[in-house]
Amino acid sequence: MSLDQEHRLEEVFSAARNLPPLERAAFLERICGGDAELRRQADSLLAAHDQAGQFLQPTVVLSICRVSMNCQARSVKQGSV
Repeated sequence: MSLDQEHRLEEVFSAARNLPPLERAAFLERICGGDAELRRQADSLLAAHDQAGQFLQPTVVLSICRVSMNCQARSVKQGSV
């Protein structure tokens, strides 16, 4: 994931995380447009955020997901997925 993509994901996550579920879905549809990967990653971050509740701060959730995505990317490059 490039630095620009990370920043874009952070922006989308930050804007969507406090929206009610119905508004969130419409917001993500509009903001992500046809970028399926951005939508998938945003959905993943938001799901982790929702599960964590107040336990984890949003920046911690973003950091955890970045590590996870980087590990997945390395696995794909190595052909182990």
